[in-house]
Amino acid sequence: MPRDGLAIYNPQRLTGMILKAAVQRGIGCHPIYLRDDAVSELEHILSRALGGQPVNCVFYFRAPGVFSKSIILVLDEAGNALAYVKIGATEESISAIVNEAAILERISAVPDLTAQVPSVIGRAVWRGFPMLIVSVGTSHRSCRGFGTEHRRFLWYLRQATLVRRPLQETVAWKVMLGRFNAMKDRFNRVRADCYEQALSDIENRFGAQSLATSLAHRDFVPWNMHYDRIGRLFVFDWELAQDQSIQGWDMFHYHLAQRAMRHGRFGKAFFERLKSSEEADEIADFEGHMLFYLVDIALFLRDRLVRAPAVKENKYRPLVEPEIWLRCANLHTRHNAWLNR
Repeated sequence: MPRDGLAIYNPQRLTGMILKAAVQRGIGCHPIYLRDDAVSELEHILSRALGGQPVNCVFYFRAPGVFSKSIILVLDEAGNALAYVKIGATEESISAIVNEAAILERISAVPDLTAQVPSVIGRAVWRGFPMLIVSVGTSHRSCRGFGTEHRRFLWYLRQATLVRRPLQETVAWKVMLGRFNAMKDRFNRVRADCYEQALSDIENRFGAQSLATSLAHRDFVPWNMHYDRIGRLFVFDWELAQDQSIQGWDMFHYHLAQRAMRHGRFGKAFFERLKSSEEADEIADFEGHMLFYLVDIALFLRDRLVRAPAVKENKYRPLVEPEIWLRCANLHTRHNAWLNR
């Protein structure tokens, strides 16, 4: 398979970049052979879906698990990228690509976002496995710092999907509360008490006021986006997107997830800089929205671990949970007890 297909992989750490460069040059790698009949059958199906032209497939196999999907970069005979294909093999992965297809069909119709998200080219089935075929977009360079284009993209996304609801009526609150209720019997007393206090604090902060909610990508991080040739942001991987999420969810995730991956910690100074940043100025209750995000992402990561216990623990959750306890009223003593456990 053409090594240019490694463009599908966008490492963020220096070690990953070095390894990618090595593999592209054939250093330290060995061939893996796929069944010719399976690949030929797949390429025939995708060729028909893409207008009948001959295609080649470059495969990206993620770590195995119930949430995992196989991803294919489809190339023409000249090596030009034609489409990305996601293949669902489990109930969870199939549900994810169904959600992504529905989200992309909605937001790709928004004039201000049409060229900045993948479009759904089609759907197909290969040996009983559903496939989603989406456009690739043009890649000029990957994204690093949060800038004007990120703010612009999130502003248009928010305006196109804005819904005002009381906290208890939002999709985000119902999903978060449902996750906690489903898992609380698995928590020890201290952890369950901490989550209950955090959820109570969120309710007290927002009360019955009408919240501005909108669609959130929920994995809005540099490795899921790049710039096109005229400098616009192109954002992909919408599997986790969710309606009626709180203001700032994607902005928080961009900064915190990237910080955790690169530094393995947050620190007080980091949160102070984020609170005083330009993007934080638009959020009326920064601390309340931050607490909501922290509880939401922590419960999401715990839920995935419960549903797929064989999957390696996500390193982000242990960094997030202590930040929740520090933000909750009257929890400092319990926080220390939780750390000792």
